[in-house]
Amino acid sequence: MTKISNYIFDIDGTILDTFDMYMPALFDVLKKHNYVFTLGEVYQIQHQLFGIAADDALKQISCLHDDRDDIKREWIDLAYKRLDRVKVYPQIPQVLNELAGRDNVHLGIVTSKVADEYHQYFVNHYPFATLFTTAVTASDTQAHKPAPDPILLAMEKLHADPSNTVYIGDMETDLQAAHAAGTNFAGALYGSVNPEAIQQADYKLTKPEELLII
Repeated sequence: MTKISNYIFDIDGTILDTFDMYMPALFDVLKKHNYVFTLGEVYQIQHQLFGIAADDALKQISCLHDDRDDIKREWIDLAYKRLDRVKVYPQIPQVLNELAGRDNVHLGIVTSKVADEYHQYFVNHYPFATLFTTAVTASDTQAHKPAPDPILLAMEKLHADPSNTVYIGDMETDLQAAHAAGTNFAGALYGSVNPEAIQQADYKLTKPEELLII
């Protein structure tokens, strides 16, 4: 297999553990808007929607079109009042620093966060964010994962060949997007809420450090 020189990362569930920030906040807001689910449905939906773009998530659970903007805004506002629940996965800063220090290696981001959210709550919060030479957010493409568009755009920005690129993510939509873009996928089993869904990953990561040896 060709030596990897371009590493493109998802954020939620891959770099940051944000599940406890995002998902309970979603259901608190949905309840306020009279969307009520059983405990079993909550569990299933949380694991189904975590990490995908907010607009896509609300469509999947059949929120009325007229409700979506308000729910999305309130969801993001409430989630980021719980920023103290976010954790960086162990060894992520060290792994990113080591990769960035290698000759001819480039790091990028493809995230379901919108641009303002990405800059305010990622770039401005984590020193290692400066290691990424490009970023594609949900604001940059009309189609989102599992469509390949965001990863294709990131590879274009990095002047990357699919054969020497890997996308690192935690969800089935990440796997589907990477393979649709014709590139390699590393499944972040260590952060996935549904690891069974990414068993077709080209590389299976039980901890971030395993990225250093692919």
